Amino acid sequence: MRCRAWAELLVVLFLLRGFCCAVTIRRLIVPRWVRNGTETPAVLDCEYVYNENDLKLVVKWFFNDGPEPVYQWIPEMRLREAFGVLQGRLDDTFSVNSRDVYSQYRAIRILRPTWELSGKYTCMVTSLAGQDIRHQDMTIFVPAKSFSFNYSSSAPGSAYQSRSQTAENALRLLCVARGTYPRPELNLYLIKGAKRRSADEAGFRTFTTTTVEEGLFDVVLHADMPDSQLSSIADLFECVLEIPHSNYAITRSMSIAHDDNDGKCHVNKDFSKKEEDT
Repeated sequence: MRCRAWAELLVVLFLLRGFCCAVTIRRLIVPRWVRNGTETPAVLDCEYVYNENDLKLVVKWFFNDGPEPVYQWIPEMRLREAFGVLQGRLDDTFSVNSRDVYSQYRAIRILRPTWELSGKYTCMVTSLAGQDIRHQDMTIFVPAKSFSFNYSSSAPGSAYQSRSQTAENALRLLCVARGTYPRPELNLYLIKGAKRRSADEAGFRTFTTTTVEEGLFDVVLHADMPDSQLSSIADLFECVLEIPHSNYAITRSMSIAHDDNDGKCHVNKDFSKKEEDT
């Protein structure tokens, strides 16, 4: 009985040794965001450690939880290939470590990345000793083809006016972003002195309309407010466009003043563009 127990223990220790010493992904490097069509390739790297137990090593990359890999490399067979959305999109000369034949082609280098390659990228490294897997999202954003901030006057009783506004003229602000990906966020801010408030905080109703054409988004932000109160409401209006999962942002601003003498609104637009992206 004692010999049998020792034998079983040795088997367990052997199995645990193989599991503990199997290939392990140490770091997954995937850009959080990339500008659509950039000349700078996007490099996705899957850094792992392995040992003599990791026979039949295979590296696979998957896209958006698809069942089949979009890239596969088998070092022992000197075989690597791109499939699906990455077929014809990779730099086939790229390597991260030319001295290590078991890690030199673990990474992928996407040439001129475009927005349809946005999504979840998963690296899986397998061997006879075990496997490891990690994933990370990458957003390939499309900057706005156009971005405008304008206004129009509406007569009393407009369908878009609130009950408190129906007895007087209202000013409609329109913030329009066209041709972006992913769907952008548009926010309207009112600035009075040193105080900056969102339109919602100021008590004004806003709503957005969205259309999609060939995968790109057109978004319009609408806001209505009584023009007679403009001077007391704000000195400056700002519309901010932000693309989620990136650091891309643009601001359009204008000042609107109501003239009690002629009953008209006078506008001064500032189309200065504030943009950040890498």
